[in-house]
Amino acid sequence: MKRVLVLLLAASCSDEVSQNADAAVRTEDAAIGGYVELGGGFMTFEPLSDGQNVALIRGPQGGGALSGYHIWTSIRLRDYGIGAAEVDLDVKTADNNEARALAEYTLSFEDNGDFEEALGLAPRIDDCCKVATKAVRIHAVIFGPDGVFGEDILNVIAGECLDENNVSICP
Repeated sequence: MKRVLVLLLAASCSDEVSQNADAAVRTEDAAIGGYVELGGGFMTFEPLSDGQNVALIRGPQGGGALSGYHIWTSIRLRDYGIGAAEVDLDVKTADNNEARALAEYTLSFEDNGDFEEALGLAPRIDDCCKVATKAVRIHAVIFGPDGVFGEDILNVIAGECLDENNVSICP
């Protein structure tokens, strides 16, 4: 399971660090910065591994293939201790790095004893047929009061875009 934690020491490093994020490895006992883990789940955090299949969820907002589907996403932090954070979350295709969902949140992270968690994020996919049954990259950056706290990248395989009868809506 490959996870990424990038520690930013200065804002001027952010572009270089983001470009090299795949080469970084999360360490749970990092001297500075914090632990960030992306997962799935709506009501509880569901750990996910790189390469794992995840469902495309048809949301109640409608919209069909266009902005009508999302991937349940949850975030876990360790040693954050502040409660609220700004979060940038994106979903991109793995093959050509096209942005399929971009979301900015102000979240309250709830302390569960071992971690602080934000559950049930639903970044809307702009066209679910562009990600259906394909590899996608979910990326989250957590911003605390002092700047970037950390980030994580999760590479998963999106499911099919299914209608209410479990029939694919994609050609």
